[in-house]
Amino acid sequence: MRGSQRMALWLLNHRWFGSYIRDFHENRGLTVQTKVRAIVVMWVSLALSAYIVPLVWVRWFLLVPGICVTVYLWRFKTRGPLGNDATISD
Repeated sequence: MRGSQRMALWLLNHRWFGSYIRDFHENRGLTVQTKVRAIVVMWVSLALSAYIVPLVWVRWFLLVPGICVTVYLWRFKTRGPLGNDATISD
């Protein structure tokens, strides 16, 4: 977002992703549902990448970002189920 103001505005005003990006960017937290969706999509894409890559060591190396991002997202501030400002946990 820092590289292109035009791209940043497009992302922040995107119909589907804008509210998620604004909430994350402004440190307001993510709903549990959003966290679960992000983690599932990430692990599916990592599994597909591991399936396609012929090198075994690369497959194992894909676990590192997967585990780190999973822990980061799960520890990120959690908002209420309706996206209100009442947080469930910090």
